[in-house]
Amino acid sequence: MYVCQQQMGFAAADHVTSLKLIEGGVPKENLALMAIPLVPVDIILPILITRFTSRHRPLDVVLRSVPMR
Repeated sequence: MYVCQQQMGFAAADHVTSLKLIEGGVPKENLALMAIPLVPVDIILPILITRFTSRHRPLDVVLRSVPMR
């Protein structure tokens, strides 16, 4: 439940960033091209994080990473 609520808090900031970039003159095509390298990261990162989240208290990783975001 906490993980879903945590993502809702940052959803507006995530979307406003791309809108501000478009407003600043960055073409939409460039934003789309920047998203392509993130696809492998989105696939590999959960595999790497699994060793930290399979411990006794898996939400500790989430609670420590929120202030960094």
